[in-house]
Amino acid sequence: MQALLEALKKVGEEAFSGTDNCYVLNDKNELTHLCINTHEAIDFDMIVENSTLHFLILISCNITAIPQSIDNLKQLIHLDLTANKLTKIPPSIAKLTNLLGLYLSDNPLMQDIINTEQPQVPCELIAAILNAQNKVNVC
Repeated sequence: MQALLEALKKVGEEAFSGTDNCYVLNDKNELTHLCINTHEAIDFDMIVENSTLHFLILISCNITAIPQSIDNLKQLIHLDLTANKLTKIPPSIAKLTNLLGLYLSDNPLMQDIINTEQPQVPCELIAAILNAQNKVNVC
């Protein structure tokens, strides 16, 4: 986690001074919430190594791919990847059994789902996300 916090400092202290950007540590000094709204590139692989995250919000971070290792975030409840450059979702995202909210609007991926008969996202995965325990909100 220390490497992740150091990387976040490189994004800039002012990035975390506004209400759109934040991180929260629990009483064990573990990162549980991370919110970044920037046009800077973010190392998503490094973030996914932090298995204690419950809320992950990465808006406008120029993310082009979700790491296959996303399933490391077993405690993840909320994932917002709005306004990035995603074109597909890895099947491993279906293993996030605690996920209650998945937000993917304003990504090329969503246009594929809406405008194409055979989207980049497998139909089974879309169904799994939409139907997982009838409690996931997908936007």
